[in-house]
Amino acid sequence: MIFLAFFYSSIFPAGFLYAFLTLSIYYFTDKFCLLYTWRQLPAVNTELSRLSDIYFVPATVVIGAIVLPYSFASFPYDNACKDISFVASDYVGMHNGTYEGIGWYNFSVEALDHNYFFCEQYYWKQKFPAFPDNQPPNAHWMTITQKGATLFLTYASIVVFVVVGIHLFNSGVLQPILEIFQEKYEAIGIAEDINYGELTYVSAYVPKIQTSQFPQPFIACDIIPTDIIATEDDGVRHSFTAMNNNNLSKDLHKIRLDDHQSEWDLTINRFSIFEHWPVDYGNS
Repeated sequence: MIFLAFFYSSIFPAGFLYAFLTLSIYYFTDKFCLLYTWRQLPAVNTELSRLSDIYFVPATVVIGAIVLPYSFASFPYDNACKDISFVASDYVGMHNGTYEGIGWYNFSVEALDHNYFFCEQYYWKQKFPAFPDNQPPNAHWMTITQKGATLFLTYASIVVFVVVGIHLFNSGVLQPILEIFQEKYEAIGIAEDINYGELTYVSAYVPKIQTSQFPQPFIACDIIPTDIIATEDDGVRHSFTAMNNNNLSKDLHKIRLDDHQSEWDLTINRFSIFEHWPVDYGNS
């Protein structure tokens, strides 16, 4: 959509508006489906969107900037150039003609009308960039306004080409080389002189099993110590010490190793352990 809008911008400028409306509809539709309809996306990274931002979008802008002056330079696309000579007197008057898809029509030729000769206006065959002076010898069809617009767009395309070239060189060549010698980690925020063990409110994610028969979830791991874990149920905060009876690891005292042994192995951990070692900063 973006590529087509840039490519045909010279003959259909309204394509930018259509592209904006179309992409906006796509964005809000995908956002709604992502939040309310679609299932969880597969485990993919952001490499595709990063490549699109670094390479595809800049390349689209460059192509659009290059196509634009050539499209203006080729106008009016009829391959007819005005000659300095006038029509012969034999052609002056009313004439009948045919046009494919239209049929018969009438046209008049005046005495001071100029002759026209064939000249190929396919400006893509001319050298780059699309300066107005690149018109074939003795075949100039551009008006003064058209020459000015083509010249301006040509210089603009050169600027865009240079800027995007610098961007691609920086993103695709320079930055990967600099990342070898630079640290990638960047701290976010300001560090505060508060130790983890001194926090009065600590939350952690631990394995749990939620059932409809019990209001509180079952904790599916052993937690040491128990005073750092809390759960929230319908806006009510419950400490893990108060809900220690919901710990599945406390309910399981013995596990049978196999069908041939009657003893229970107490040395094997059947649950993961969530453990925290608080630091006594007063004695350290």
